[in-house]
This record gives sequence, C-alpha cells and structure tokens, in this order.
Amino acid sequence: MRATDRQADQMDFSEVELDPVFVHARREALVLLIIFAVFLVVVLATCYSLGTAHAADAVDHALVWGMPRWVWWGIVVPWGAANLVTAWFTLSFMREDALEAAESLARQQAETGTPSDGVGCDDAREGEQDA
Repeated sequence: MRATDRQADQMDFSEVELDPVFVHARREALVLLIIFAVFLVVVLATCYSLGTAHAADAVDHALVWGMPRWVWWGIVVPWGAANLVTAWFTLSFMREDALEAAESLARQQAETGTPSDGVGCDDAREGEQDA
C-alpha cells in the first residue's frame, strides 16, 4: 500500500460539505433515474404480457393503427408518456444554478478559511439578478 493510499484511508470526510450545485444536480439526476426505471418496468411488463399472449394463436393479432397491440401499448404509449413526464419535470422543477456565485463563495471561503454554511450562494445569486 502506498503512502497516499494510507492517507486517503485515514481522512475524515464527515466534515466535508458538498457544493450546493452538486447536491441539486444529484437530486435531479436521481429523480430522472427513477422516472426511467418506472417506465422501463412498464415497457418490459407490457410488451411481455401482450406480446406473449398471442404466441400460441399467431393467426389473430389485434392491430392498433396498423401496429400490433403490444407495440402500441408497450412501446408507443409508454414512450410518449415518459417524454411528457420528463418534459414536465424539466420545465417545472429543474433550474439553472449560478456557477459563478458558487465559485465566488468558494474563493471567499478559501481566502478567509471559513467553512460553508450554505447561506452565501443565495445572496450572491440575488446580487446577480439585481445587476
């Protein structure tokens, strides 16, 4: 084991505060991952259940707008719904974070040696909006 590996193992990360921009981006990514997982399960379950229902009697396939029923209800409809849910989430809840404010706060903390309490970013953003 190298010396740097031992130092990394001995570091205490309990007092490290994550950047607010990172926390916000991680939360948005988690929500989008959950949306993806839900629609993945819906698509797989629907395609499997509707696609294998007619495997025995392949003569009679129900069509919806010229497509097999399992394609319409298992792919077209869930994908359309997933696009609508994702668009709603991105337009309603996602917001652009001011990276300049976070950088100036980090510079200020590095100069003064004070830890972040999460208060300064909003103050800096308000100052940017006023300008």
